[in-house]
Amino acid sequence: PGNRLSRFLMPFFQKLWDMEFADLDNMNPFRIIIDRSNCAQMGAPDYFDVITKPMNLAWIKDKLKKGQYELKGFFDDVELMIKNCLDYNSDPNNDYH
Repeated sequence: PGNRLSRFLMPFFQKLWDMEFADLDNMNPFRIIIDRSNCAQMGAPDYFDVITKPMNLAWIKDKLKKGQYELKGFFDDVELMIKNCLDYNSDPNNDYH
């Protein structure tokens, strides 16, 4: 069942993966893994002061390939990824955001 669901979800995922943002030199920041070991190098030294549960498309892709999703879980992870982006980047007074 997990593999059938993964095949069903893959076109939705692929649209997210293929997105490129003109304001960011046509890159997709959601593909980038930010963890405690690289957040400063990525220009986000305070990332884990703001975000308690990181999520990105690379991790979603891995879970899809392993058939680890229930339908709601996939959309929960996508929502978390977007929520993290909005939460982290919402403070215009923070130089890192």
